[in-house]
Amino acid sequence: MEGVLPGQHAPRAGKPVVQFENEDEVLGELRLDPSISQHQISSNLGIPRSTVQRVINRNKYHAYHVQRVQALLPGDYEPILRFCREMLRYHREDPQFLNKVLRTDELTFRRTGVFNIHNLHFYSIVNPLIIRNDRFQHRLVLTCELV
Repeated sequence: MEGVLPGQHAPRAGKPVVQFENEDEVLGELRLDPSISQHQISSNLGIPRSTVQRVINRNKYHAYHVQRVQALLPGDYEPILRFCREMLRYHREDPQFLNKVLRTDELTFRRTGVFNIHNLHFYSIVNPLIIRNDRFQHRLVLTCELV
């Protein structure tokens, strides 16, 4: 081979070719479990994650996030009303009260630990509009502190 040292291969141009059997295997994994991660597919099939990602993109799959919904329980109304009445009382006593409240992002603690909804996804070609009911509604929510 001209221009190549002995024992070396000629340089390849462009992206590596994704084998069709890899493509069928990756798509098969997605059909079996649409919530599987690219890392898990890569591990299951023994192929690079970049190959998995390329197959997913070429076949127009998208990682849709699950929408979390919650329902109010009958016992929720009284604490909500109590909180609102307290806030109104504080405001009547000091009209600047709400300006002294530091508003922060909501942090949720559950019996099962901290849950990150951003890690929950579902691969599909069209948006499946998946809704996840929050099964652990009894939790401590920290939303603000007084300054």
